Amino acid sequence: MYGCHHRSGSVAEPPLATVTLTSMARGFRATLPDKSLEPTPRLVETHDQPRPWTATWFDPPFLPELDHVDQAYGICFTKEGEILLICSHDVDGVTPYWNLPGGGLMPGETLEQCLTREVAEEACARVIGSRYLGCQRVDDLEHPDGPQSFYQARLWARVELDRWDPRHEAFERRLVTPAEFLSVLAWGPSLTAAVILEDGLRLDAEAKLSERVTDT
Repeated sequence: MYGCHHRSGSVAEPPLATVTLTSMARGFRATLPDKSLEPTPRLVETHDQPRPWTATWFDPPFLPELDHVDQAYGICFTKEGEILLICSHDVDGVTPYWNLPGGGLMPGETLEQCLTREVAEEACARVIGSRYLGCQRVDDLEHPDGPQSFYQARLWARVELDRWDPRHEAFERRLVTPAEFLSVLAWGPSLTAAVILEDGLRLDAEAKLSERVTDT
């Protein structure tokens, strides 16, 4: 859902749908995840564009099998507490689209490895540390190729910026304050964005406290 760059150009989709229904980086899934293994979700968002779909958020410790995880994206903080966003073009090829760094998992990658690679490629930055934040299950049951159901992982990360030298679809990066985050993020109005910000701030505060203890 929110935040994948694998978007279809065949449908002029509004922001929330754009980031979700075309985010299946590894293609159509013949098998659906076993939902009986899931705990009670934290929230469920229902959408109707470009066709009906839902996003269901699960907090840790639930972690789905990686075979059913489509992508890993991160809310990435600098040591000063700012959040790193990247900008690419939306489905129309013109509209700027501010998003979290991240992308689809390569075969054999862990979530952390995927995020580290994508942050380096898209944001020209290094992941210093990361923690699993949670995941959402996207149910696109009216997909033209058949029902689709998959997970999208979200992580907290501490990053350090390298020289800006974009070589992929992202053409700009920006540091925003937590207060600016939801207004700049393309899918900031979603409930999931607020969850990611809230939990990301909590993990960042825990990391800073741990760093202070280590330094003393």
